[in-house]
Amino acid sequence: MAASIAEPGAWEKLQTASRVPDAAVVARLERLHDGLRTAFLALLGLALLVPIVRSLRRAAGAKVEVTYRGGPIVRVPLGSTLLEISRMSSVPHASVCGGRARCSTCRVGVETGLADLMPPTSAEAMTLASIMAPPHVRLACQIRPREPITVTRLVAPPAAMGARRQPAGHPQGIERNLAVLFLDTRGFTMISEKRLPYDVVFILNRLFAEVGEAIERHDGAIDKYLGDGLMAIFGAAGGAEAGCREALRAARDIDLALDHLNQEMMSEIGMPLRIGMGIDVGPLVVGHIGHAGTASVTVIGNTVNAASRLEALTKEKRCQLIVATDVLARAGIGQGAFPREEVMIRGLSAPRSVALIGRARDLPEIPEPASGAPGTALS
Repeated sequence: MAASIAEPGAWEKLQTASRVPDAAVVARLERLHDGLRTAFLALLGLALLVPIVRSLRRAAGAKVEVTYRGGPIVRVPLGSTLLEISRMSSVPHASVCGGRARCSTCRVGVETGLADLMPPTSAEAMTLASIMAPPHVRLACQIRPREPITVTRLVAPPAAMGARRQPAGHPQGIERNLAVLFLDTRGFTMISEKRLPYDVVFILNRLFAEVGEAIERHDGAIDKYLGDGLMAIFGAAGGAEAGCREALRAARDIDLALDHLNQEMMSEIGMPLRIGMGIDVGPLVVGHIGHAGTASVTVIGNTVNAASRLEALTKEKRCQLIVATDVLARAGIGQGAFPREEVMIRGLSAPRSVALIGRARDLPEIPEPASGAPGTALS
């Protein structure tokens, strides 16, 4: 091999056959490499420069003056909502729903500049109408001042309510879609009126032990005890659809657990314990309710009220369980499985479609949906 390369012209032939680039090609490649590197660095510099220039332009651009009655006067660039202006200016401003016009806590009274604001959107108008707000009241999360404006914050901000003592987490609340189960013991006054208070406590604790085990078995959580009843929530981990399945399974197991409990307690009580349950699903606000060290996490909202009303309706409808049909649909139970009715629920403007279930044990077994199937998405 060495001898063949040593022959005159052999090395040049080998380079040609191997397509080794000559010096001119190498020089062109180096120039191309340098050009691409320069272009890349220029683009990188531009990408870093754009936000800086944008911030400088915004700072030097048109601004609007906002006067907070009882607070500071700030001048900020145009385009932000009043709630965003409050936050970027470190002005305490109450807000629970995250700026979606789902609550009225950020509302302000507009003292000057009202005519320069855009009219309320449908969402803002609906929220303001629900609290019967006067015309000069607007939601800070929805208005974008373009002219000088003077406002009064109508809800005391957290700083004014001793926010430093508020518990960690979401003291102002966070919205979640959850299933709610209400349970009440029927005729418990008759059971308790002839018994000593300690005996009543014993009976209730035995009932709540059985009910609590069924709820926890299906990933639910007891939110609060209400005398001889309770409220539980489902879906905190898996979302609304999973919560509906869990709540229905828990209701079924609670009914079955009553058989064992009644057999055990018959000699003590002299009559079987009976219960009524209501289940609904929908948006709730989860937050700390209470003052300072006494605050506890709970849920509030129309869904809670509806579930409570459904439980109360079981007395009138003479059944053990009433479920909003939306709960059955999300759990994958067919529409014809149980009798349906349209009922009016106090506090809601439209009737609700509900299913009347004589005994919760009549609910079918509810399998988990296949992965990727409808109803597995988290809320």
